[in-house]
Amino acid sequence: MSYGCDPASHPTKEFIKAHISNYTDPKNPDIIVAGGASCNSNDDCTTVASVTGSCEKRRCKCADHWTGPRCTKYDLEATTYGPSVVLMGAMCGLAVLGSGAALLVRMRRNRAARQFQDEVNRRAKRSTDPSPSAESDVVRMQTA
Repeated sequence: MSYGCDPASHPTKEFIKAHISNYTDPKNPDIIVAGGASCNSNDDCTTVASVTGSCEKRRCKCADHWTGPRCTKYDLEATTYGPSVVLMGAMCGLAVLGSGAALLVRMRRNRAARQFQDEVNRRAKRSTDPSPSAESDVVRMQTA
């Protein structure tokens, strides 16, 4: 006979998890049980605070993220916090592409503005330069 909280005939969940290799083998793996306990009504497959499962064909069937034979344990391993890695990667990729497109548009606008300013400066320079007279284009030849 054994005394205490962890008798050999009824080990605790923590003891089993710590010594899982003693309780499993390739033909009997450690799996999470979600439902499957026998039931008579939905009250047998739920907690007092919220509906965590239902009784279907006299067997408990758990709602999302609830586990255990009677659907009374919340499965934290199935729950992730925040968006998925794929979604975050897609959002970061779109941000990089958007930044690159904005940079390209900005560079093209700056180049066009610079070309326009150069053209304006050239025209202004031409208009301020004294234009050569028509006579200066004509070459006079002196006869001896």
